[in-house]
Amino acid sequence: MEKCSLAAKFSERISVPSNLDFTVNISPDGQAVTIIFSNVVVSIEPARQTQAGVIYNQTAIQTKIVTMHIPYSTDQPRVTMIMNLRGFVNAEVGADGRLVACAGDITKVVDLQHVDQGNFHETVEFTVQTRAAKPVCQITLFLLVEHDINTDGSGGAQLTVDSLDLEIATPGSGTYKP
Repeated sequence: MEKCSLAAKFSERISVPSNLDFTVNISPDGQAVTIIFSNVVVSIEPARQTQAGVIYNQTAIQTKIVTMHIPYSTDQPRVTMIMNLRGFVNAEVGADGRLVACAGDITKVVDLQHVDQGNFHETVEFTVQTRAAKPVCQITLFLLVEHDINTDGSGGAQLTVDSLDLEIATPGSGTYKP
């Protein structure tokens, strides 16, 4: 891999939807960014039947979509990045949560079925193509919780993404910056 004359760096102009509460921290060298969220949450209440057999809370699915634009600079035609997603899922019997992350050349379904005490940590490596004078890495998170409304006692669920760490691969080394 050829050497960079301009090391890839993240920009201060990170754009996250205005209805989200978040904090952005960029490393001093500009090669890592952490976004901490306080309200990337989606939840659904349990489905319950009344004594008359009427099911209330007939909402079967709740979703939330978050798209972030993270500007960076480089002189390379493509940049490899690694993203770490962290959060929490709590799904009762008959309910489920799903998280899909789209970034660069990859779409990843995060496995929430095998999480340790509800906490998840998923690492996603992807490549972004640098086709613009001012390139932007777009990351989209799709959160979904659902439950079976036809079954009395189907539980509720909550899915929270609390942070996203993003690092730029060090060119020519095949390793990531510590």
